[in-house]
Amino acid sequence: MSVRKGWWIGTLMIAMAMATSTAGAPRDGGWVGRDVVARFRPFVLVDGTREIRVGELTPYRVLRAVGGRLLLDGGGGRAIGWTTVDQVVPVDRMREVFTQRIQADPGDIYAYLMRAKALMSANQPDAALADLARAGRIDPEEPMVLVFRGEALLIQRHLDAAIVECNRALRIDPDLAEAYELRGVVRLQKQDTEGALDDISRAIRRNPEAGRLYTNRGEAWLRKGNPAHAILDFTESIRLQPTPRAYADRAIGWYRRGKPELALDDCAQALRLDPACAEAYRNRASIEAHRGRLAAALIDLSESIRIDPTQAEAREDRGRILLDLGRYEEAMVEFEAALRGDPGRPMSHLGRGTVLESRRDYAGALVEYAEAALLSPGEAVAHNSLAWIRATCPEARFRDGALAVAEATRACELTQWKGAEFLDTLAAACAEVGGFEAAEKWISDAIAIATDPAAKARYEAHRKHFRSGAAYRDTSPEFPSP
Repeated sequence: MSVRKGWWIGTLMIAMAMATSTAGAPRDGGWVGRDVVARFRPFVLVDGTREIRVGELTPYRVLRAVGGRLLLDGGGGRAIGWTTVDQVVPVDRMREVFTQRIQADPGDIYAYLMRAKALMSANQPDAALADLARAGRIDPEEPMVLVFRGEALLIQRHLDAAIVECNRALRIDPDLAEAYELRGVVRLQKQDTEGALDDISRAIRRNPEAGRLYTNRGEAWLRKGNPAHAILDFTESIRLQPTPRAYADRAIGWYRRGKPELALDDCAQALRLDPACAEAYRNRASIEAHRGRLAAALIDLSESIRIDPTQAEAREDRGRILLDLGRYEEAMVEFEAALRGDPGRPMSHLGRGTVLESRRDYAGALVEYAEAALLSPGEAVAHNSLAWIRATCPEARFRDGALAVAEATRACELTQWKGAEFLDTLAAACAEVGGFEAAEKWISDAIAIATDPAAKARYEAHRKHFRSGAAYRDTSPEFPSP
């Protein structure tokens, strides 16, 4: 029987599911509350006289232990059947047990794949790829080897290579839900929201009872700017398998639908299910920050980072709040930590550029802004930041009026000409190339739509420059948070 049946990809990567902490104090021989996986395949649970085939690689939590028999949880505290202790391996012993299996039988493909999973959970993708290479030599036609290779490449951020592996797996088995799921997750990382929605929907059609798939698709709907659809998918995920992640993600959907109390309730529910849910703290921090409660947001982000110091997103979010508070050097520490964890984060490059610009390191700032624009071409703030330095920098060697006009125009296009700060930059860029009539038009438009009194006064001062036939020089810049 192929090992591909019943395999579980997880949320962003299959390995990360294995990091689940044990719940409650060990009792009944230390089994209750522990996470386990199948020692052998096929893996069959028993419910009375009924046999239940389940996924060999799916982690299960032990609900009860009676003698040598274990009752396993299929998600959200729902019992699905009994097995015996000799049929399972505690998650924290996977690497040890399957290494022994490999030593006893170097041709055991299941053992190589399970050890690769353990290695990925320990953030050792290179070692996992070595095991997967051996598994591939044992059975070159096993598509799950390719899916696992894609998972390891995803951990390494080799996104295009991960998609290649998914495509290869689908050529072998066009109905392999796990390959569609992983490809959808990778496409989401590549900002290909439409592709992600298509792939994850294909996976759902093939495996409609997998709650994690609805959570993944809900995230894609959030990226697409459709919180209503996202909430529907997160709710279905919770119905099938109420996980902390599904509640934490639905909280963002509720907040974007203008229902902050429901959002905070979902964060609280996620933390009731798992008091160490870093994502729930991070999402609650995002909600609090948008409500202007920056101190509360920083507390939640600090807790999220304490639970999981490796998460780049929380470090970036903390940096952005510190920028809002004018604590630039502390913000720089957070952005650098985020980029060590994930060098491809455009907003961290943008934040670092902001701090460098505040130090008058214009060359460094331009490099960071250009990297942000390259990583996220649709990010208007990156184009606007490049344009501002090129138009207004007090050091002539960094000014380039033509480039400033091009970048500022792009920022205005991306914001549909509705951003006062972007129109202000375009006005400054036009003035830099001597186009004072255009400069006055754009700055007047900025003044007309500005809602912040301080910004409106700043734009009025800029208009005086342009009316006098002078370009603007930013000798004491103010920096909005990216």
